[in-house]
Amino acid sequence: MIDYHSFSRRVTGLYRLPAVAMEAVELTNDPEVDAEALTRCLEKDPVLTARVLRVVNSSLFGLRDAVHSLNQAIALLGLRPLKLLILGFSLPDALLAKVNKDQLPWYWSTSLTRAVAARQLSQELWNDAGNEAFLAGLLQDIGLLALLGELGESFGRLFGSVIEERQDLAQAEVQAMGFDHRDLSAAMLDHWKFPRLLTSAIAIRELPARLARFKSPEAELAKILHLAELLAQLVGQRRIRVLPELLDAGELYRGMTKAKLFELVGNLQPQVDQLADVLSLELPQQHNYRQVLDEADAEWTGLVEELSQNEHEADDDPVFDELLLESQELGDAMQAFLAAGHPVEVPFPSEDEPPGQTDPQASAGKGSPAQETDSLTELVIRAARSCRMQRAELSLVIVEVDGYEQLLGSAGRSVADQLVRILSAHCRYLAPRGTEPLHAPNHRFAMVAPGCDRLAGIRMVQEIFGQMKSYAEQSDDRELLRPVTYSAAVATAAGIFKNFTTDTLIESAQGCLGGARAAASTCVKSIEV
Repeated sequence: MIDYHSFSRRVTGLYRLPAVAMEAVELTNDPEVDAEALTRCLEKDPVLTARVLRVVNSSLFGLRDAVHSLNQAIALLGLRPLKLLILGFSLPDALLAKVNKDQLPWYWSTSLTRAVAARQLSQELWNDAGNEAFLAGLLQDIGLLALLGELGESFGRLFGSVIEERQDLAQAEVQAMGFDHRDLSAAMLDHWKFPRLLTSAIAIRELPARLARFKSPEAELAKILHLAELLAQLVGQRRIRVLPELLDAGELYRGMTKAKLFELVGNLQPQVDQLADVLSLELPQQHNYRQVLDEADAEWTGLVEELSQNEHEADDDPVFDELLLESQELGDAMQAFLAAGHPVEVPFPSEDEPPGQTDPQASAGKGSPAQETDSLTELVIRAARSCRMQRAELSLVIVEVDGYEQLLGSAGRSVADQLVRILSAHCRYLAPRGTEPLHAPNHRFAMVAPGCDRLAGIRMVQEIFGQMKSYAEQSDDRELLRPVTYSAAVATAAGIFKNFTTDTLIESAQGCLGGARAAASTCVKSIEV
């Protein structure tokens, strides 16, 4: 099982921004910076200066007169938009050099479409200039470049198959690796000290119904990015089945109508084409955006019916399952990548108290299996009521130490109890806000997580596994802990409907846990009920 934190830190340590870009980042973070300082900075990189001026003169900004100098651009646009443009077009050369040239056109086509769409959505629906949205949309996939460059063919095959079959790339990545490339993008941008607003928005993962309730700047930018991503998938990648989700999310976030969507798409393709031209980027043969939208609209009724029928059958998609089979060697490639670098120290929260003694739910779960079930049932019932009112999903996540009795015999109670304390700490530390943990017999931890979907639950478990592996490797008792494995289950109710029963969710999680145990290695099984 791959430790995502070790992997992301290893990746972020490989790439550095160009010197001029690093200086520009520092200037960006200084609210008192003036135009002359920024101009002096950019003049050190004539190529970057020319690129920025070409973009400023494109239809994206719609300026009446041509701009010939940075000072003129600053005077017309203002300092902040220009600083953001500088950051957007200052990727490390190594990040692009390691990627197969055949994969770059798809990357640029998706990134430019999403960036332009994000800016248009900001202007038309949020009444905002959209500078931050453009930059975030442009940089959201840089983690994909790192994965393609560092993992080579093992990830490239998964990427190519997903694109060919028009599947959800992020979903395939989570299933294959436990995280998606946007997590890596946010980590890289944060490492380079990009504005926190951007990194936070890119990292946000919430279902539309939940995200719509949040009003922070990060949440608003995340809504724009969500719509822009769906729009790029629809008209750029021709994934017409995302149209219902796009319209539902657009209406939920900002009252976007189908007519408004058609208007946005009508203005989108010319700007994308011109932006690619001024940046001298080669894009794949473009679909006609408006024609794709017309086709999707014609299939609207069939799409809605198909998505409704498949709402609870995410695990039964034969095409998606076939894609994941092709990625089995991906874990070996990631392990080899980590082994090529230096060990990464992963901090974890400390626990001085015995497991569960400071947790009011813990004492409730230390009795018989019947008492454990009763306590868990109470937590699920309480969370289900809240989720029904908020129309949110509900996940039950269970993590346990395999073979604890054998560990006691081989390592002793002190080592075994410390392991359980660390597991307890990570379960509480990594669980979503609002999650109620329950320490149960058999060294098992159950987490009832309102608002947590199945993929988020899997991602949380993968992080817990990774942290426990890091703890074992760094412990003085590493030889005793190396054989220890963990089993986990994620059972998710996508909606709390009238026919929902707590027994169904609990029994589904227990069934998944049994399947994970049968794997005889660290494993997580999941189901949507």
